Order: sequence, then structure tokens, then C-alpha cells
Amino acid sequence: MERYDFTVNTDMAGSVPEELDRLTNKEMIAVHEAIQRIKQDTETEETIKQIEWFDNAILPILKTYAERTSSILDIERDRETLIQATLRNPVGLDISSESHCLYMAIMSAVHILVDNEDGDPVLVLTFDLKSS
Repeated sequence: MERYDFTVNTDMAGSVPEELDRLTNKEMIAVHEAIQRIKQDTETEETIKQIEWFDNAILPILKTYAERTSSILDIERDRETLIQATLRNPVGLDISSESHCLYMAIMSAVHILVDNEDGDPVLVLTFDLKSS
């Protein structure tokens, strides 16, 4: 059995408003600055985790599909959290039951484009790791 118990912090968190009421203006400014730093650090850590998740979970799926179908896979990292994966194959892109892992990658995309570029069918998957 696995258990994840997050109830131990409730008492400490509940006492914060009382402590805030006893702070001076100078201390409140310091608390505000600390909160902003904590929020920024948390956001940075989450972004790093999301990029690692993409690189360890989604990218191998896309590479495997591209290799199995003799396709071209282009990965563009436009911004820190925006990744666009383009699969291209001149004979078509067949997504069959053998590609069941690819379904997960497709459903993780925030935007899916099926198009034709230079006569080749393409599948473009956009992943916004910020919204994950």
C-alpha cells in the first residue's frame, strides 16, 4: 500500500494569519518579497519538471514512432515552455493500434495540426508545458 499524507502541515499553515497580524510594515514588506521569491522559485522548479517530463515521457514516444515509420521528427523549442513536434513522412502517417503510446502524446498536446507541407503529410503537435 502507498500512502501520501499531506495533513501534517495544516496546523502550521493555519497559524500564519495570526502571525501576519503581529508584523510591522517593514516585516510585511520582507514577507511580501519572500513570497514573491518563493512563487518564482516554485514556478521555475515546475517548469524544469515539465521539461524533464516531456524529454523522458513524450519525446521517446515520438522518436520511437518516427523510427518505426521511417519518418522525420523535428522538435522546436520556441520558448522555455513551448515545444512543437513535427512528424513528416512522404508516404503518409499511419497511426494504428500498434501506435498506442502515440495516442498519449497526441492527447498531451495543446494543439494538433494535420497538414500537407511540400507534398508531404505532416502531424504537428504543440506542447505548452506551462499549462500542464
